[in-house]
Amino acid sequence: LIGGIVEALIPFLDKPYAVFGHSFGTLGGFETIREIRRRGLRQPFLFVPAGRQAPHLKEKKPPISSLPKAQFIEELHKDYGDHIGHVLDSPELREVFIPQIHADYALSETYKHRAEAPFDFPIAAFAGESEKDLEANELDAWSVHTSRHFQSRRFPGDHFFIRESQGLVVEAIKQAIFTVRREQAVRSHLLA
Repeated sequence: LIGGIVEALIPFLDKPYAVFGHSFGTLGGFETIREIRRRGLRQPFLFVPAGRQAPHLKEKKPPISSLPKAQFIEELHKDYGDHIGHVLDSPELREVFIPQIHADYALSETYKHRAEAPFDFPIAAFAGESEKDLEANELDAWSVHTSRHFQSRRFPGDHFFIRESQGLVVEAIKQAIFTVRREQAVRSHLLA
């Protein structure tokens, strides 16, 4: 998965960029950045993981990807019913999306973190205020993955706060980008 993502990104890495990932996307973003670094390619100037604990922490929830399809769907309904109920309640949509959701869960639940040096750019970790499975210390644990500035912030909403507080999240990302780019410009000016 990561090798394919990096190959697709290579033509676009000639310009400054930031990486945002939500839920399982945080692991994808995190490991993509690590592979970019291993290949000696241009790294992002900011990483924004959202809605997931830091990757070095042990997952608290029991795995569900090995459950039979009906039980898997039942567990999804328990966790995300209000948000994806329309998918789970429609046989046609279940046929299309359940295999994709299942694959995401299987990848996430079999993920094994390997220690590497922290990133040399800031991380801004986001979560929902009422995200029941993500405690403050688990969000703040992303700080060990950067040697630069770290911040964490919570927004109104649950795991899908990126929808519920979309405007606030977009503004926070813009502010984080602006702050990092301003600091880079000042640092470049001082070194010149």
